[in-house]
Amino acid sequence: MRKLFEKFSNMKLLYKLLTVYFFVFVVIILFSLILFGYSATIIREETKFASEQLTRQISVNLEQDLSTTTNNLFGTYNLILLGDNLSVPLAYGEDAAYKNNIRGYSIRRALNEYLYSTSFINWIGVIDTNDYIYTSVRPTKDIAYNLEENMQRDRQDCIEAGGKILWRVLEDGTISLSRLIYNNATMQYTGYVVVNINPQIFYDTLNSFGILGGVNLIIYDSFSMPMLYYLSEDLESAMITLPSQERDYISVDGQTYVFSKEMITKSGLELIKLTNISANAAKIEDLTKVFVLTCICCLLLISLLTTLVLSSISKNIRILMGGIEQVSSGDLSVQIQPVSNDEIGEIAVSFNQMTEQMNRLVGEVKKEARLRQQKDYQLLEAKYQALQSQINPHFMFNALESINGIAKINQDNEISSLIQKLALLLRDNLDRSGTFCPLAEEIEYIMNYLDLFRQIYPSKLVIVNKHDPDLDTVAVPTFILQPIVENAVVHGIGQKVGKGVITISTRIYNDVLQISVTDDGVGMSPQTVRQALNPKENRKHIGLNNVNERIHLLYNEDIYGMEVTSEPGKGTTVSICLPI
Repeated sequence: MRKLFEKFSNMKLLYKLLTVYFFVFVVIILFSLILFGYSATIIREETKFASEQLTRQISVNLEQDLSTTTNNLFGTYNLILLGDNLSVPLAYGEDAAYKNNIRGYSIRRALNEYLYSTSFINWIGVIDTNDYIYTSVRPTKDIAYNLEENMQRDRQDCIEAGGKILWRVLEDGTISLSRLIYNNATMQYTGYVVVNINPQIFYDTLNSFGILGGVNLIIYDSFSMPMLYYLSEDLESAMITLPSQERDYISVDGQTYVFSKEMITKSGLELIKLTNISANAAKIEDLTKVFVLTCICCLLLISLLTTLVLSSISKNIRILMGGIEQVSSGDLSVQIQPVSNDEIGEIAVSFNQMTEQMNRLVGEVKKEARLRQQKDYQLLEAKYQALQSQINPHFMFNALESINGIAKINQDNEISSLIQKLALLLRDNLDRSGTFCPLAEEIEYIMNYLDLFRQIYPSKLVIVNKHDPDLDTVAVPTFILQPIVENAVVHGIGQKVGKGVITISTRIYNDVLQISVTDDGVGMSPQTVRQALNPKENRKHIGLNNVNERIHLLYNEDIYGMEVTSEPGKGTTVSICLPI
């Protein structure tokens, strides 16, 4: 192993690369084959598990429906009446014919009532202990079953069932249910009954369960004959032999199916579900082939391109090494002429000048950036100062005090309160002249600002303050929240029908102070949000862009700034991130 490694280390770069690619190629092929086998196994096992779970659920649902059907057929007063009429013995003697006619009439009348008690019964046949056969048939139906020929067999089957209901599919596709009949009072055996029903009621039930779409399903009767089924054409020929299967998987006409079998306990029926997994396996196989072929083509192409690139790089490296050897021997006048202008060629040309030029350029760039930052910030501060100086605050404050006095004289307390709050805001503007202030002072100012709006629109605005008092002393830019809150009131809540809520919250997140202003107003589309942060596109939300630019100029780091998230009809959240 060590010799092989040494031999590989001493190989030319090109041969090393080809060896590595060959090894990667073999690994990809092996990995693809293993992945295919593992995926096929997993799919088979998961499909089998899902099929068993679905079969069990179908069995439970069918059990409930079959129990309802049998209760409607055999748990009725008509069956009790029929059993009592059959318990009347045959008469012998002078008036035997008359009495037996009365007995037969009572039985047939009970059969007719039984027949029309449920809409899905086609015909009913009953055989008493004397082997007399009585039937009742709907006018549009025929009895496709010879009760007389099958009398002894049917009676023996019912006796062996011990009172349980036997299900049998007939040649015309209908289903017959048979069981013994007893006298209700004495529990004496009086005969057996055969009720023929329309199987469509069960297909309707299966459709209501939503299980027939793409599902191969067979229900076998009490004698292992297919009674109800929903199969593809390939499986119809194999459904007779399916109950004897004990394997997890079966193959029919080259297709592999997951074989799931479940007993419908109370009814004595057997449910079999077949799920075709050949299509999934074929898809995995095709996908694996495409994957392997794609990898082979990519490796060949990469190998060719890499060979060409390495050839060029190798020549430049040899030229560069020759120049270095000449410099080391004392020849400082050597001029390296690379064969190409790639990275190696650029190193050969600019090696001696790179460090000095880089330091000079970096120093100039930093100096220019500082000057530009100071100039831009001074310009922005000048805009803020010009905006605040448009109206003489002292004149406005004195005027508001005079108006407040007039309002009190006229006993207009509401106007007086509004003027006092507005005067308080003007006094704060006079007092807060610095660039930074404590967060508590900024929150108090903005709450006074919002309180003025809330008093003007008492039924329109609700304010929620979620400020963390532990952050009171954190320094933040002065008047940083006012444009954001004004935007929420005017453009968010102001255009909303009904009451709106504005929530102001502060927290520390990832060592950064995060202040959020959230409103449940009309919200903004993504295009409007983009325009709000670019005043060249829209002048409607210019205050938001000014706040964002002011933060960037103050701190000059990408992690600090403003983020706007909004959804039309639900509201807007504006969050600013500042250093602690």
